[in-house]
Amino acid sequence: MSMVFCRGCGKEIHETAPTCPSCGAPQSAPKPQSSTTAAPSNELESISDSWKIKFELLEKAGGVKLPNAKNLSFGERMKVVSNVWGFLFGPFYYLVKGMWKKAVSLLGISILIIVVLEAI
Repeated sequence: MSMVFCRGCGKEIHETAPTCPSCGAPQSAPKPQSSTTAAPSNELESISDSWKIKFELLEKAGGVKLPNAKNLSFGERMKVVSNVWGFLFGPFYYLVKGMWKKAVSLLGISILIIVVLEAI
């Protein structure tokens, strides 16, 4: 027999009590025990299609370290290893986190790449 504290008044009550005998405050329902034999839910159901594609490409490349990246086409490799939004807003992220040297370096590299592309 285990005891818990009431959510309303703090007095000790039995864990299966639906309400507190002292103050009448409703208690939370006990959480059902998860079964080890239950089928795991598909974690990929709640993500967008673009992320599903990236995860499939990561599996095709052999995992996060990409040991089989040469099996991917150039376009597939670019989907896995590049992030345009991260490249564009990276300096701001580093500034917010207090890493100003890294922010300035990344901003300088970005400007250099833009200047070279414009010259071409």
